[in-house]
Amino acid sequence: MINTPYTLPKFGEGRIAGFTSVMIGLMSVGAVLCLRFPGWLTTPELRTHYDLQLLRLVLALAMASAAVLGLVTFILNRKKHLGALGISAVILAMLLGGPYVAIGDFRQSPTYLGLDWLVLDLFFTGLAFIALERLFPRVVPEQPILREGWRLDLLYFSVNHLLIGFFLLVSQHFAPLFFGWAVNPWLQAKVVALPGIIRFLLVVLAADAVEYGSHRAITRCPSSGASTPSIIRPTRWTGSRARASISSRSWRRAP
Repeated sequence: MINTPYTLPKFGEGRIAGFTSVMIGLMSVGAVLCLRFPGWLTTPELRTHYDLQLLRLVLALAMASAAVLGLVTFILNRKKHLGALGISAVILAMLLGGPYVAIGDFRQSPTYLGLDWLVLDLFFTGLAFIALERLFPRVVPEQPILREGWRLDLLYFSVNHLLIGFFLLVSQHFAPLFFGWAVNPWLQAKVVALPGIIRFLLVVLAADAVEYGSHRAITRCPSSGASTPSIIRPTRWTGSRARASISSRSWRRAP
């Protein structure tokens, strides 16, 4: 098989329209699922702030745009798979009920998948970083958007967002049970008395410290197989793969 060199997508080729159609189509499927099963798939804290009519209108426009971009790909590009995937995703979203699917009464499940947060964050994060790498490349200007390791990156991104309900359940129900002994009313009163910006910075600092400690535990465990428990060795390998998956990311590799 002959490996053709990668070239950046250009306007008029149909590739930009195809990629955009696929991404919007898949996110539309996720958005319709959130409308159909809000108790299981949406984040209650975010749901109270949604303007439902505006969201339905935006979803309808997005689905129409994905279908049009898919048709543009069929016209401009000899390879029709991107257009077919984008249009198929829109059709699936319509079969699931479309943007104006009825929302019946539902009970909020104590555990839920934050699919709405995943769709929103994926859209805005992808939009921001793709724009940064296209407008201000810092390592390899001609590198592709979907580089080696992007599937692993997407897996980690999705798991972290979809398990938000599980993490909140653990933090709200089990953390007080196991760490209630560490509560200090005097310290709590002192922290509450601090200005809001200081409390915000302390929360960010504490979260970063926990994330750093967990990441270090995953990636810095002993390398000798004899003294490393079997439950740790795969975790270390996974952490190594996570580090390798960002080795070609422009903004992460910049000096």
